[in-house]
Amino acid sequence: MTNKMNIPPIDFDLPDKELSKWHDKWSTEKFGEGVLDPGRYYQASKDGVYLYGVAEGKALNEEKAIREQVLELLLRIRAINRKLKGVGINKHLTYQEREELKKRREALYNEIKGLNSRQTTDAQSLNPEPQHGKENAIEQYITGSDKETTMQAIKSLVYGKKGKQAAVIIAVAVSDGYMSKAKFDILKEAFGIDGTKQAFNHAYKLYTETNSTLKSELDAARAALKRAIESAR
Repeated sequence: MTNKMNIPPIDFDLPDKELSKWHDKWSTEKFGEGVLDPGRYYQASKDGVYLYGVAEGKALNEEKAIREQVLELLLRIRAINRKLKGVGINKHLTYQEREELKKRREALYNEIKGLNSRQTTDAQSLNPEPQHGKENAIEQYITGSDKETTMQAIKSLVYGKKGKQAAVIIAVAVSDGYMSKAKFDILKEAFGIDGTKQAFNHAYKLYTETNSTLKSELDAARAALKRAIESAR
């Protein structure tokens, strides 16, 4: 969708509050209702307290990037306008300096106009709820009646982690009966685990050996998982 909206004149000098208000209105008109809700872009816990990272999806990422880029461009243009007015500087600009600033401002303004008219995916299809579909593959490995709570708790501890940091949590979740063993690719997609398959599997094997010497790390991970599950309920 395009939903073009009038943008401020090139020589604008809006204060922070008004600029933020304009940006919120522009975002809503371009991308639809709900765009100002952080839950649109971030995966949150059931109680809405914890954010686990940026929600996946090309359309959502594009939308978020455009919003942030427009705001950054507006701030840069405003800074140039204030400099042209002599705000915050203790010398007069030369004619050449003023012309260079105006050229730079025009280029930035043209970028905003391009983003303002860019066609994006229909806002109705940008609802982050379909993201949960990517977790469906892991559900068959989660035990107990409250699978959503367990998945959220595990994800809160392993999202963005790699190697031993992620493997110790998964090892404890398996050994304590919260889930059965799943392949790395499934864990990576469902929980956002980072790093390589080889590093994860190597660390997981160390933590699951019967004669493991990493008892203190396992105990710490077990306590952290228990707290996370209680918080997610």
